[in-house]
Amino acid sequence: MHHVKSFIMYKALFFIGFLFVLALTACSDAQVKQVIGNTLPASTGDIDEVVLLIDEALWKNAPGDSLRAILQRDFLILPQSEPMFDLRTIYSMKGFGSMLQRSGVVLIVADMSNTGSDITQAVQEQLNRFSEEGKPAPAFFARQNVWATPQRVVYVQGSSAQDVAQLVSKNSIGLIKQLYEIGNLKAYNNAYAAKVNDGITATLAQKYKIEVQIPNMFQPAVEADNFIWLRADNQATEEVQNLMFYAEPYTTAPALTEELAVALRNKMGKNVSTQIAGSYMAADTTLGFISNKVMLPSGNEALEVRGLWRMQGDFMGGPFVTYCINDPTNRRIVVADAFVYAPKIDKRRIVRRMERIVETIKVGGL
Repeated sequence: MHHVKSFIMYKALFFIGFLFVLALTACSDAQVKQVIGNTLPASTGDIDEVVLLIDEALWKNAPGDSLRAILQRDFLILPQSEPMFDLRTIYSMKGFGSMLQRSGVVLIVADMSNTGSDITQAVQEQLNRFSEEGKPAPAFFARQNVWATPQRVVYVQGSSAQDVAQLVSKNSIGLIKQLYEIGNLKAYNNAYAAKVNDGITATLAQKYKIEVQIPNMFQPAVEADNFIWLRADNQATEEVQNLMFYAEPYTTAPALTEELAVALRNKMGKNVSTQIAGSYMAADTTLGFISNKVMLPSGNEALEVRGLWRMQGDFMGGPFVTYCINDPTNRRIVVADAFVYAPKIDKRRIVRRMERIVETIKVGGL
């Protein structure tokens, strides 16, 4: 008898669930969200991958030229040319199906005078929202988590093709910043997919008075009183990710200059060698360096220096990113460096992951 009651109960629950599904299929997307909540699927796409929705005529003329000049420019100092963003160009909203809608970064560019374009019509729907709220229609704006999460959808709209081209150029810095936000998050999540190596992270804090989150894949290669080199090897791709941390004591704080950063990096490089006796790493001056003062998430100011390294006495090289930080609390300059060796694969994504790791550094508070 107990089994019969259970079976009847099961059938009743199944029937109620079936009616619930039927009801949802008859509802609009908004009504469904009210019933089941605003749950969105996880976004897809690689680091700095952008789905670009733009009319073909715009892409092949001045607006496209402006976009390519900004988004397809070379990533800063790599051994081979690689663009800042990987673009997937779609010429119609009809080609923007449910799979592409889950992309982490979507850029929609429209000439509002082309009223026959379904891309223009889609942007107009967004502009109507501003009108309903009594706000002026912006030429450049973004929305978060429209079809997936995390997601950034960026809109650029102008009154003509020429207007669009000028708007893209005028807003180049803001455009890159908006597109990079999700790229940074994806790079961070990718870097820490293996979680944090609590042991090495604790060693850096206790022995070196450096707070930085080290992913689990890294292991110590060389360790000294004021220097540590960590590396993560991927034998399948012959990719080696490297982190170096060094502290240079001072009596009087020196100015943070590119020359100082390169000199300190070369000092660290003496500790890095291959199986060839006498080999060591040094900064390659052939292409020069790119330096910028930056504010790290920790609140520490740093001098960021990007360039290429070469192994003296061996045929190896690759890109590096160095951060020099003044630590007046402990009267020292702290140097945090990420460098990559990956001769068989592109390096931009690896560098982007490494940036996210090094940027977690904090000094002066330990």
